[in-house]
Amino acid sequence: MSYLFIKHDKDVQAVVAAEERKRLSKLAEFTAGGERFESEGNGVLIVTKSTRFTWVAYGALTPAIIPEGAGETGSISMDLYLSPDLAASWHGAFTLRFDGGTRPAVRFAYRLDGDQLSLAWLPPGTTSNAIVSAPDGLTAAITMTRYR
Repeated sequence: MSYLFIKHDKDVQAVVAAEERKRLSKLAEFTAGGERFESEGNGVLIVTKSTRFTWVAYGALTPAIIPEGAGETGSISMDLYLSPDLAASWHGAFTLRFDGGTRPAVRFAYRLDGDQLSLAWLPPGTTSNAIVSAPDGLTAAITMTRYR
């Protein structure tokens, strides 16, 4: 194993604070039209600007996407970046960290078209150093409608 160190001429705390503001801004954009998304087969997802979420009745996604015992609540982080190929058709990506069980992290790419939210599950191996890449593209596995 080797490490690469880079000398920065900027204040590290300022860089970290700027990144945190950027992530919160992306979350605010995501929730700007409303915090509640519903799907007949995939339940109700409520995402708040305070970086929390509640996802109820997601049973169709268990255990393939969301592990058994994950619970219904957790935190959301806009901590992923799309490769240029994916950024052409997806708006962003995020991590949901559930409160239950072993606190599993589940990652999704998302696209918002008006009040339609499309989510593509990001299986392990699609993310490296916070960059999401999928040479064959992504498929929207979940479609939800925003309610205000």
